[in-house]
Amino acid sequence: MFDLEGKRVLVRPAETKDLRLLYTWRNQADFIELCSARRRIVGYEEFVEEFHRDLDGDRHIQCVIERLKDQTTIGTVFSYNLNLVDGFVFVTIFVDEHYRRLGYSVEAMALFLDYLFTTLPLHKIYMEVYGYNDASLSVVQEPGLLRRHVLRSIDI
Repeated sequence: MFDLEGKRVLVRPAETKDLRLLYTWRNQADFIELCSARRRIVGYEEFVEEFHRDLDGDRHIQCVIERLKDQTTIGTVFSYNLNLVDGFVFVTIFVDEHYRRLGYSVEAMALFLDYLFTTLPLHKIYMEVYGYNDASLSVVQEPGLLRRHVLRSIDI
């Protein structure tokens, strides 16, 4: 697989050893509110099934974000709904509340987006942000139209 190292963070594929922490975040109110369409808390075994079902389904890549200074895992970033025909994918990032607004998420996302654009034939990457997520809305561009969302070509 791959490791993406920046100045302050490492973005690496999630491993079995990360499942307990991912489970903890999955059930936190702020994760449920800001990063998931799933609205209920689940037990660990159900989470593991859900995690693997996501990886076998629409989840493209799931990574964790580590702070290089002390190798603390501080967040997760993942891509989903990969569409290679039209060249786009969606991404989501979550950083533990103790490490927010410190620049870690910006660096991790830049590394992850660079990896996606470098390794895949993508035209666009989408990030869905709920309208009440003011912190994320302050750093993302809100498009008015989905230009080039679907590539048009006809083979007759």
